[in-house]
Amino acid sequence: MRSHGDRGHMTELDIAGYIDRGLGAQRRDDIEDHLAVCAECRQNLAESQRLVNRVRRPRRIAAAGGLIGLAAVALIFVRAPLSKTSNLPQERVMREATPSTKIPAYAPIGTISQQNVRFIWGTAPRASAYRITLSSTDGTTVWSATVRDTSALLPDSVALQPDAAYVWFVDATLSDGSTRSTTLQQIQVNRETK
Repeated sequence: MRSHGDRGHMTELDIAGYIDRGLGAQRRDDIEDHLAVCAECRQNLAESQRLVNRVRRPRRIAAAGGLIGLAAVALIFVRAPLSKTSNLPQERVMREATPSTKIPAYAPIGTISQQNVRFIWGTAPRASAYRITLSSTDGTTVWSATVRDTSALLPDSVALQPDAAYVWFVDATLSDGSTRSTTLQQIQVNRETK
């Protein structure tokens, strides 16, 4: 993992490339492994994604290079305020930054390998638990788990079929009994090569 300074965190270019889905498979896997253990980088990624979503307009389609540049510039301005507010309660920062009821889903999205499938999503304010569900496209549940963190590793005992498509989503149970969810994310398993 390339580091930002001496802290070992994702760089602005890492985050921009990840948001724009412009990274190679190995680099994306490295970043997803880091996101699974680093709450600060997950927060920076969530803030950057929100900023990019606010800037995008439905009728305007930007070139991939433009989006990467926009996200990188945005991070320069967002990163400093994030570090200044790190002493504030996390709940307050998230409530102000998240007007939507959707939880962002980060990974995996698109084509994946069958080994070490790690699901990563954003935080929901006041969440007491997260329920992740992986299903086949016909709606049959393949695997489900309840976790307290914003990532989960698919157990080795769950075998995904090569060339098969699956969908996954996460429901967060909030302390007041309400829920928030990600949108459905579709993944396709690579054909195994020997």
